[in-house]
Amino acid sequence: MTPRRVWIVGAGKRVRETALPALAAAGDAFEVLGIFGRSARNETLAGKSREIRPLASLVASDLSRADLVYLAVGKQSVPEVLATLARFELGNVDLLIDTPVLLLKHFRHSARFRLFRNAWVAEDCAFLPWFDVVRAEFAGGALGPLREARLMHAAYAYHAFATLKALFGVERIAGARRVRDGNGSRRLVRIDAERSALIAEPRDYSKGWIELVCARGAIIEGRSGASGSLSLDPIVESGACVGFRVGERTLRLAAREIELMSGPAPTLGVTARMEAMKRVGFLRLLESIAAGRGAHPLASGLDDMLVDYWLEKTGRWSANSLTSIDSALARGLYGTLSRVVGR
Repeated sequence: MTPRRVWIVGAGKRVRETALPALAAAGDAFEVLGIFGRSARNETLAGKSREIRPLASLVASDLSRADLVYLAVGKQSVPEVLATLARFELGNVDLLIDTPVLLLKHFRHSARFRLFRNAWVAEDCAFLPWFDVVRAEFAGGALGPLREARLMHAAYAYHAFATLKALFGVERIAGARRVRDGNGSRRLVRIDAERSALIAEPRDYSKGWIELVCARGAIIEGRSGASGSLSLDPIVESGACVGFRVGERTLRLAAREIELMSGPAPTLGVTARMEAMKRVGFLRLLESIAAGRGAHPLASGLDDMLVDYWLEKTGRWSANSLTSIDSALARGLYGTLSRVVGR
């Protein structure tokens, strides 16, 4: 298989701790051509000395060699970087861009995504490794369909919406409201007429947990509750997380995924392993790209951003012709708004 050749734009924590380890674990499926940053320098990234080229040195021949550009820069820098890339022919290059894709005040720059062959979002929370065993338990039928997901201090902002979409098998959030609750808040999410979710804030992976309420029982991280509930737990062998368990059902990780899961203490639960799980999630989204399925859809990533933005600003979200990313009217309004207030 011919590897997909990748340029990385950005050299921060996200690249060092998540993307580069996942790309290395992907083996021959991907080849990193190099890394661009603000300035020229050499850095040790993911245990390897690497030359960082200034983005200003990018030339057409660089992009002609590439299949994929992974963009991982600060939120405020995305428009500037997109403008730099837009000077070149991009029709044969895919884009993988980090969350939250764009700030709403930069929405007018979304037109530049159409210059690429494909554009996806590097949302590893849509590919978390514990999803597999949960889905297998749902498919078994004993619990019945998923009715409510409760992410109790276990997810953050737009990442939480991506997680919910993956669990419920949808690409949009229908509605939501944010309610203050003591020192934090709760986001009450409407998936559709029959399904819902609760996101308890603030996020604290060290103390958070997940609860999935089904028609005939529940899956609760790290604890068996009332009759009919099953416990979601990591499988730990010789100090390493090698898979996940729901009740008696187990699913093991691939060897390369077990390596990416290394680091957290053996006694930690599922949510407390989030940073390690995100490395596996990033590997899985890379594998999805290599298989031709792509990663988190661009429109879904923008939807995640919009829901989060309006909940923070107004405490409410409802998908309609004036708000939804699927609405041409809403996209036009967001573009106009960003031209008025954004820089």
